[in-house]
Amino acid sequence: MESKALILAAGKGTRLRSKLAKPLHKIAGLPLISWVMMAAKQAAITDMSIIISPDQKDAFKIFENSANLVFQHQQKGTGHAVLAAQAELEKLDPDCPVLILFADTPLITAETLSRLVDLLSDKGQKTPTDSPPSDICVVCFDTDNPTGYGRLKFDPAGNLAGIVEEADASDEEKQSTLVNGGIMAAKAAILTTLLPKLGSANAQGEIYLTDIVAEAQQSGYRLSYLQCDETELTGVNDRT
Repeated sequence: MESKALILAAGKGTRLRSKLAKPLHKIAGLPLISWVMMAAKQAAITDMSIIISPDQKDAFKIFENSANLVFQHQQKGTGHAVLAAQAELEKLDPDCPVLILFADTPLITAETLSRLVDLLSDKGQKTPTDSPPSDICVVCFDTDNPTGYGRLKFDPAGNLAGIVEEADASDEEKQSTLVNGGIMAAKAAILTTLLPKLGSANAQGEIYLTDIVAEAQQSGYRLSYLQCDETELTGVNDRT
């Protein structure tokens, strides 16, 4: 089945104290983003776009043969970054699984990405009694130290109902140890329909991609989550 990956890569590398864009810093001989792209390719995702700021164009030219470069002209949050690819998303089949990845998570595996695609397609149904494909699937992990992470929220029936960022979470919500890993998969039509509806009424004044989960739940779409090992979702934020 056709699938697409959007790789968010507009980070400036400020915390790395470097003029080089964070995704281009190398680990084990390759840029961080290359490990993410290889995992996507191994998961049979051949349509990739990299979201960058316009001033990074020259630095990312080396990836033009394997991915489209999409410009995020202002950095206003993860949701805003995905909105930059709206024109590309509108060209896809409405049911096409779109994986939203981060360029600074080099340990993500092809197996996890393949499972995400399957959960949004008929491949995820092993028997006729299995749940129908999801419209959105959130990657998460359980941790003893959830500080700094968004928390998954559930309705009284135990169904995924949303994600709340820590800066906006109540004291009760902060007690949860099941946290958002950042990576998400959604059908193309969900993104093109719901992303433009998201606002920025939050502590950071940004458009959060995570807000699409609650929006989708309220619109009656099928939500799920995929729990994986915390190591896979480790992001690189400093030189150590």
